[in-house]
Amino acid sequence: DMEVAPQHESRGELVELLGAGEVVDGVIDVCNALPQPTVLPLEPAKINALLGTDVSADEMARWEKLIALRSDVNAVLEAKRAAKVIGKSLEAQVTLAAVNDEGKAYLAALEGFDLPQLLIVSKVTAADRAPEDAAAGAAVPCVAVAASEAPGTKCPRCWQHSEQADEDGLCPRCARVVSFLKK
Repeated sequence: DMEVAPQHESRGELVELLGAGEVVDGVIDVCNALPQPTVLPLEPAKINALLGTDVSADEMARWEKLIALRSDVNAVLEAKRAAKVIGKSLEAQVTLAAVNDEGKAYLAALEGFDLPQLLIVSKVTAADRAPEDAAAGAAVPCVAVAASEAPGTKCPRCWQHSEQADEDGLCPRCARVVSFLKK
C-alpha cells in the first residue's frame, strides 16, 4: 500500500514540511543575493600549452576585448529583434562610437579584426558621435552600440547584405569564391 500524503492547508506549509525553504510573511525562499560571476585569470602560458598555440598575451587581451564587445552587440541586436527591426543578425549593420578617450583606445585595439564576420552582422561602422538610439554596453561602457537594418542586397550564398552585389546578387567575397570554383 502506498501512503497518501496528508492534505496541507497551504503550499507554504508543504514547503516547510519538505525542508525546501522557510515561509516568511508569505514569501517562499527569498534569495539573499545573486551569485557573482566567476572571473578566470588570463594565463597565456597555460592557455598556449593547453591549446598547442603560441599567442601573445597582448593578442589574447585583444580577443578578450572583442568578446566583451560582442556581448554588448548581441544585447542590442536582441532588442532590435524584439522590436522587429531585424530578424537575423546578418540583417543588421552595427555602429560603434567611443563615449570617451577610453572608448577610442578600446576601438583602436580592435583594428585589424574583421568585425562584421566576428560579430556576425553585415556591416560595422565607427562613428565620431553615437547615434540617438545607441546604448553604452554593460560589458564595455566606454563604447556605445547601435544597430539598424543593413543596407544593400542579401547575398544568396552567405546571407550578408552588401551594397556591392554583382548581377547574381553575390557579395564581393562570395563572387570571388564562386569565380574561383568555376575555374
